[in-house]
Amino acid sequence: MKEGGQGADSPLLGGPRDADGIVSYLKKQVGPPSSEILTAEEGQKAVEEADFLVVGIFKSYDSEEYKTFISIASELRSDFVFKHTVDGSFVPKKDSDITVPSIRVYKKFDEGYSDHKEITGEAVKEFLRVVSIPYVVLFNKDPVQREYLAKIFDQPDDAKAFLFLDANDTSDALKKVYGDLAKDLTVKSIRFMIAHTEDGQNAIQYFGVKKENLPCILIQDKNEKKYTLEKANTGNIASWFKDYLDGKDPQFLKSKPAPDKNDEPVKIVVLDTLDEMVFKSGKNLLLEFYAPWCGHCKNLAPILEEVAIELQSDPSVTIAKYDATANDIGDARFDVQGYPTLYLYTATGKVVPYDGERTKEDLISFIQTNKGSLEQSVNASQTISEADTKDEL
Repeated sequence: MKEGGQGADSPLLGGPRDADGIVSYLKKQVGPPSSEILTAEEGQKAVEEADFLVVGIFKSYDSEEYKTFISIASELRSDFVFKHTVDGSFVPKKDSDITVPSIRVYKKFDEGYSDHKEITGEAVKEFLRVVSIPYVVLFNKDPVQREYLAKIFDQPDDAKAFLFLDANDTSDALKKVYGDLAKDLTVKSIRFMIAHTEDGQNAIQYFGVKKENLPCILIQDKNEKKYTLEKANTGNIASWFKDYLDGKDPQFLKSKPAPDKNDEPVKIVVLDTLDEMVFKSGKNLLLEFYAPWCGHCKNLAPILEEVAIELQSDPSVTIAKYDATANDIGDARFDVQGYPTLYLYTATGKVVPYDGERTKEDLISFIQTNKGSLEQSVNASQTISEADTKDEL
């Protein structure tokens, strides 16, 4: 990762770090990975005491299904509580009879239980991954919800759906439709969350959602592409989710507003001005992708200003900066994995990454070596225009 890049460190990685969590983790590593339920009273007590309980029901402890279950329990014993039995009558039936062999999960959210019959290693682990998080998780200060949120963000292959609401929005109708969709679509690897403007303000700002467009639904897929439904209502969200799944929703890209004045030596580029100031400028533009909090970017700032002042007499060159935390990039030619990242977009349309020393002299030398002339830029534009005209004919 380049300097200034954000790491993937998470408090969930490597087990818990607080004292109570460590003690609980160590206790789970002692003894068998799953304990047997021998009476109906034991089964009822186990269900009542556990927030999330995984129970395997088998015809025989000699079966392959039981051996698979114990293997999974051993692997996931630090994450879940496992029990097993050969008598289905020892396990509370809830609203559905239990078939044998099968796995029943008891949980203190959603319907209260989930059943699974395909007892193979990967199928069971995927089942537990899906059902161990509620259909809808709330952005708030509740430690239980925070734990679910941590699990969601620790699963990079799932798309993440957010319903952003104004804190004063007391309507439950939209939440109900959203929750019903969550129940149907969680199996399609979409995790659903609700964030109000109070507790979810950081997420709203991060994604660039405007308050005047609330209620708003935003999906971030596993490739971090974003899709939004602004002014969501009970009548349009189901069709919008269908369009998303069918690949018909346009990608959402956030942009910071363009500055009223842009007369400093180092120009400011935002997503909405990227096309005009970079791709269509006909100039050689050295563009820095930066983050306001990045120390290396702060150190580079005065050097870029010196470069811009030094090259002010060259009308073919512009030095600019792009806040990559407030603007999406939206162009695959700029691969930004950390901050600062520098690219020269030449007058002839070439994209040249900069990997040299961050000194005034080295930056100027890089620009002078790689830049294209304004004449080349005009000729390139004429060639493109002529090609477009031939295509039209």
